[in-house]
Amino acid sequence: MEIYARVSNKDIGEIKMPLFEVNKMRDHLFISYATEDFALAEWLALRLTSEGYKVWCDRFELLGGESYPKDIDKAMKEKTFRVLALLSHNSVRKDNPVKERTMALNIGKERGIDFLIPLNVDGLSPTELDWMMGDITYIPFHKAWAGGLSRLLKKLDSIDAPKPVENGKEIASRIYLNHLTLKHEPEQIFSNCIRVKQVPEEILEIRFREDLSSHEEKILRDRWAFYPKDSRFVFAFCPPPDSDIFQHSIVSRRDWRNEETISGIYSENIVKNLLKCSLNVKCLQKGLRSSDVGRIFFPFGLFEKDNLHFTGYTGRRTYVQVAGERHPYTYDFRYNLAPSFQIKMREEDILAEVFINFYITEISGVPLDSRKATTRHKALRKSLWNRDFLHRCMAICEYLSDENGEIVIGEDEHKVVFDARLLSFESPLRIDDSKTKEHPKMKGEEISEDDDDEFDEREDEGVDD
Repeated sequence: MEIYARVSNKDIGEIKMPLFEVNKMRDHLFISYATEDFALAEWLALRLTSEGYKVWCDRFELLGGESYPKDIDKAMKEKTFRVLALLSHNSVRKDNPVKERTMALNIGKERGIDFLIPLNVDGLSPTELDWMMGDITYIPFHKAWAGGLSRLLKKLDSIDAPKPVENGKEIASRIYLNHLTLKHEPEQIFSNCIRVKQVPEEILEIRFREDLSSHEEKILRDRWAFYPKDSRFVFAFCPPPDSDIFQHSIVSRRDWRNEETISGIYSENIVKNLLKCSLNVKCLQKGLRSSDVGRIFFPFGLFEKDNLHFTGYTGRRTYVQVAGERHPYTYDFRYNLAPSFQIKMREEDILAEVFINFYITEISGVPLDSRKATTRHKALRKSLWNRDFLHRCMAICEYLSDENGEIVIGEDEHKVVFDARLLSFESPLRIDDSKTKEHPKMKGEEISEDDDDEFDEREDEGVDD
């Protein structure tokens, strides 16, 4: 049996058409939002276009479908497949978003479908919505845009949303690049990697006269880089400190570059572990501390006002705060900058990646349980922009380095040396920053502390006079 639907036509009035023909006409996704939420609206429009959907968003004149409509009501009724409503504290009371949501709800009621797909932008609670929206299930975008997009795409796929745009990725890329306006000027791009300049030629296989207790192993690990084979045998680049206390003998010296395995362990894995441990030891030598679970962090009081000064990528002296407190109304906590490292070996190149983490405790300094610590850690990292990560990486590497710009652990033939400068590359193009300043101020740099998931980190940076 063929199903028909009534469609209004300006020339001949209301007519009946087969439903599948009507659905072909209704092939656009309409994005309804408040101006303050433009960043997500733009991002979502381009991502959906790249997936093959026709999208109407007034930030763009044309996105793979028809031009943005002048008659919104008619466009919703006749050519829109679903309305995506960005719900936020900004849009919940604004006239245009409210009108668009009301229209979409009425259309959905008339057709017996969920015509409106609400997206929660900033953690809006059901009690903050009007009675028409209170019982509607929304897709959360307030925790992570990527996660929200994944759920939205599954939703659209489940309702067979049309995807008529074959070259969506090309269209979205072109619009994005034109929107940013690239300048044919070089720009320096920094990585979070430093290069290993010197590694000892030999790995020492060391045997202790007695098994190491867990306490003794902890004492050694804070002062010496080693790779345990078992409770008595270890691998290292150099002999252990306090040889009169930790009595030992060197069983063998192994040329790790020419031996694929040592005692059944891949040589590269031993070297990577020793290099990582060497950086950890250097951190502890410079005054950082280790938590009960082995997380290395900058303690309170290591620097005046807890500000670590360094030379930024512009060449100016600046600083980052390495320890502080957060006092949102829901909970208080302390945080400490906690660097970690990962070693990568690529043929002749050995690199150390620098990662930015935080050690989270109660205000009293007592460690939080893992679930609470993870939640606050994610929130704190979420408030950082690329520049913030770069500044912290540069500050850490400079602090660990000597006057020659090198991070040195050990002496003589046992010495490990890292180049403290972050690897950088030159791009032939750059984004025209003056174009980005034309947009309304981004909210990401002024995150309200009454949000359980995000915190303002801008106060933790500054520029020296």
